[in-house]
Amino acid sequence: MGIVRSISFFGIVCIVYLLGLFANLKSPDWDGWLGFFGSILGSIIAILGVYWQVSVQAKKSKEDAEKQQNLLREQLDNEKENQYRQARPFFLVSQEEINYGKEYEGSMYRKVMVKGEDPVDAMMLDDLSLGFHLYVSDKANSFSVQVPQHYLIINNVSTKNMYAVKVLVNYDTQSQDQSTGKCSSPFKDMFKYFVDPSEENLKFYDKKGEEILPENDPKKALKSLNNSYDNAISINKIAAGQEVNLCFTDKNIHEVWVWYTTEIRESIKLYFSTDGETTRELKYKKEDHLLENQLERKNKAGYDSNYTLQDFNQSKRL
Repeated sequence: MGIVRSISFFGIVCIVYLLGLFANLKSPDWDGWLGFFGSILGSIIAILGVYWQVSVQAKKSKEDAEKQQNLLREQLDNEKENQYRQARPFFLVSQEEINYGKEYEGSMYRKVMVKGEDPVDAMMLDDLSLGFHLYVSDKANSFSVQVPQHYLIINNVSTKNMYAVKVLVNYDTQSQDQSTGKCSSPFKDMFKYFVDPSEENLKFYDKKGEEILPENDPKKALKSLNNSYDNAISINKIAAGQEVNLCFTDKNIHEVWVWYTTEIRESIKLYFSTDGETTRELKYKKEDHLLENQLERKNKAGYDSNYTLQDFNQSKRL
């Protein structure tokens, strides 16, 4: 703007000067006028050229500075990601049918059948715990541990610990949209958001604080999601090299969310699902994983830890 004002001022001065010449000239001196206008035009072109060159140089310098800043930011992000990656444990998720009753049939029979004790309490107090890392959902039938039962197994095969582990399961298969052919699951989609369990029924919010509802049949979907959350199993720690068995109910599990925190306090959520009603094989779905560090860099408004430590209480352990 300063250069434009200078050119405008210079032009006004020239016009005033020319008007004064016209008032005093007796006959036109075309050679002089051509030389004068040529010098004026050359000066304007020179000024515009300098202005253009300075503008281009300033723009290039700004772009170079932004590229350098982005490069440094990318290097820092990569270093940070490498640090987080090294702290992330590797674990396997599967489901099997196991009969723990046989392992406890001696003292368990006496405590449960003779003394009438609760099987879970009896196993928790049993000195012959046999080293099992068995956790039971609050919704599971206490007597189910005595018979063959579906168990979700998490095997931490890495050298890193998992902390504040929360496992949610769903027994329903994903529904398919007839028009698009795509499978949808409120269980998969909704638990990606921030969960507020403080009220009787769950509520889901994005980071802006706006409540989110399931797209199809919200009332029915919220009831199912609430049941999944109430049926969740929480574990304070799954140590490196440790395998834990989780007892929910005696049904085939089709979807699983595993939420946990790493040793350097990165919150992670991983999603597993089966490919149909008959199979028990749970497959890890990489496209649905949520890694706090990566999402904070790419979309700071797109991730929350989804459960609070105030809501975290370890489930019954046998």
